[in-house]
Amino acid sequence: MSLLSYYQYLGKGKIRPVDIDTIRGLSNPSAICTVQQHMVINTFNKSFTLEEVKEIVEFVTKKIEKDEHKSSN
Repeated sequence: MSLLSYYQYLGKGKIRPVDIDTIRGLSNPSAICTVQQHMVINTFNKSFTLEEVKEIVEFVTKKIEKDEHKSSN
């Protein structure tokens, strides 16, 4: 199963979409969190905290719900 989308964690709950070329250009990401085929990369010099992981899961859940709503219309 391949990944559907890629994101970069910017801190304080801010997450932005990035393309695969951006991901390939990273030589050593600090942390990667994959939730239901959505990959979030942390380029800061630390691992994700539990709070950050919760933010990521919430973000991906909302994204999936929004995408499902769009496809049902």
